[in-house]
Amino acid sequence: MQTRNYTRGRSGQSVVAIVPHISCCKSIGAIDNTFGPYSSRKVSTHYAVSARTIHQYVSESDTAWSVGNWPWNCKTISIEHVGTVDNPPTYECLDMGAQLMAEIARRYGWDRLELGDNVRLHREFAATSCPANMDYEWEIERANEYLSSSSEKKKNRGHDMEMLFYVKGEGGTRYLCGTNQHVLNSPEEQAAIETAYRKCYGEEIPHVVLDKVTGRNFISALS
Repeated sequence: MQTRNYTRGRSGQSVVAIVPHISCCKSIGAIDNTFGPYSSRKVSTHYAVSARTIHQYVSESDTAWSVGNWPWNCKTISIEHVGTVDNPPTYECLDMGAQLMAEIARRYGWDRLELGDNVRLHREFAATSCPANMDYEWEIERANEYLSSSSEKKKNRGHDMEMLFYVKGEGGTRYLCGTNQHVLNSPEEQAAIETAYRKCYGEEIPHVVLDKVTGRNFISALS
């Protein structure tokens, strides 16, 4: 779900931090309307999360218009969360955000996420209360649990990460194991992988939704 509201590239900057946001939207669909391809607002975000899904609007290699500060736009990855000030993001939503944050951290070689270092807040860069009363400290610690757990499990199981992902516009769910990806031919095949992963590692296999271009870049980054 690629938005038109972004700047190609990073103006020579490297990604140094993740910025968690509260969207002030009650559903992932409402976030799509705010940050998706048909939004007239001159804002954007790299990702949005709900309790069950992850949507991506801007490639990590490009700059989202997200924190109200151009230099920091160029150096950060923004994640919007379903929730409002009156009804903050649920812990299920924050858990999904934590899984995404952990995955980003792995790909950038960050062993741990720290507030004020590789996690920054929107209100540091603009006149806003964002992320308001969202429990971002819990989310950061949860992400670190995933990072720690993943590192240990990689040692124990002897291969790279696994996930199920769907690339918009191409159809079909794919299974990624290390740098190898396989198109799944039936719901039964997907269910079998989910069950096997759950039995082996005691958790759900990650599910990710990517846009077409970013999906290819994402796989390339893992190889």
